[in-house]
Amino acid sequence: MPSRSLLDVADKHRLSAVYIVRLMEAATEAGSFDLDWMLARIGLSRRDLEEKDARCTVGHRLRLLHAITTTNDIPGLGLLAGRRIMVPDHGIVGYAILSSANLRSVMDTIARFHQLSNPTVRFRYHLDGQDVVIDEAPIFPFDDVATRYHLEEMLAAWLPIGALLQPGSLRFTQIRVPWARPKYHHLYEQLFRCPIAYNQPDCGARFPAALLDEPISLANPEMALLCEQQCDIIAHEQCNEGNVVYQVQRVLLNQPGQFPPLEDVARKLNMSSRTLRRYLVAERATFRGIVGNLRMTIAAKYLKNTKMPSQSIAALLGYSDAANFHRAFKKSYGETPETFRRHLDSAAPEERPSSGGSAAA
Repeated sequence: MPSRSLLDVADKHRLSAVYIVRLMEAATEAGSFDLDWMLARIGLSRRDLEEKDARCTVGHRLRLLHAITTTNDIPGLGLLAGRRIMVPDHGIVGYAILSSANLRSVMDTIARFHQLSNPTVRFRYHLDGQDVVIDEAPIFPFDDVATRYHLEEMLAAWLPIGALLQPGSLRFTQIRVPWARPKYHHLYEQLFRCPIAYNQPDCGARFPAALLDEPISLANPEMALLCEQQCDIIAHEQCNEGNVVYQVQRVLLNQPGQFPPLEDVARKLNMSSRTLRRYLVAERATFRGIVGNLRMTIAAKYLKNTKMPSQSIAALLGYSDAANFHRAFKKSYGETPETFRRHLDSAAPEERPSSGGSAAA
């Protein structure tokens, strides 16, 4: 069992419940595991995992992994779970990936925001001659079993991301791992179709740098920028994760351009609407105010960083009427969106924001 001190820390870090769902799916397919048995091991219910934006903790996943691996050793469990993780499973970070212009933008988005969706593994990349080198390392002091699981999971999770490229795959030239060649080495060969280097000092992969400019099949520059803005807000507020206001913001920002009603947000936070209102009052906030502030924050970023018409910004932020957006913006900033942008345009050149509607991830 993971140490008490590790679990205490892990229980403070949250991640999407879909990562537990994918682990359960892989374990169920590969061994004689019952869903209710696995849920009982970690104190969760089916309902806890049903919501699209349901969240759990790193501690939940560690307990589940321990329960599975000590009952029935499943070769390559991390690879089996990782290849099941679809890009939208990464939440708002996944939407940013889906709408990115090219693989370079994808890599930058993951480097900046990966820990918003999965805080267990550190990700970095750099250029080495004609290659891109990916480096991965566990953030928590896991034991050998948990370390291998989390690193293998992230390696395999690249496969659905690579499928977004116009050629249809991310062609790795090498995968490297810090353990000896396992009995299930054929699974590595089957998944990655490239040389596998074992007993390496670190974990990661290589692929040709020429692929960085390969376009993403679902590229949407405006949506990519919206997702980036929302990731920025979540990352900035992450130090306040224990606050209910932060939890509400995270639910609201998890799907770009959509702001669900209070009742839906309360359900995703496993509480009643009345309880959520009470918590917000205690933090001197209102649901309507949170939604309005988020919309205005994102709107200001658009006006600063793009030349997108204010009507388009209004539509992206869920306003059915551009006039309502104009009134709300003027109330918040004291001037209309057009005047706000003109003042920015008249700023000194070094203070002037960059133009264009593509993502700057």
